[in-house]
Amino acid sequence: MEKIEKEARALILDKHLTEIGIPVYGRSTRIRNDMKATAATVAGWLAGSLPSDFPTGLKFCDTYGLCPWLWTTGISYTGVKDSYDMKSIAIYLRKFEREHNVFLTNEQFDEVYDALMQNWAEGKIFAQRLIPFLKG
Repeated sequence: MEKIEKEARALILDKHLTEIGIPVYGRSTRIRNDMKATAATVAGWLAGSLPSDFPTGLKFCDTYGLCPWLWTTGISYTGVKDSYDMKSIAIYLRKFEREHNVFLTNEQFDEVYDALMQNWAEGKIFAQRLIPFLKG
């Protein structure tokens, strides 16, 4: 497996974070808060460095639905990227409700759940786009 350049890794991360709805403005602060990391550490990740320890890298991937293979090698491992078990999706959805102070009806929960099962990144975007509707 070949090592990819930092610039390529930075582009992969930027593309992924944009796709899941994390805007460039405020991105670093959000990651710092979510990961309890220093500004310098997050700046390094966004510039293409990898976390210095494996558990932190996996936590980052889990938090943002990023395939660790894609982040480290530039090649997605579909089996990891697109397969999330039922419990993980349910936990994500309940956390989503708490964080955004919204409540999903059973029908809405099923729709978002199905979207997440089909494609984690697109399902998260779908959920984010529901927030104004759910609060309105």
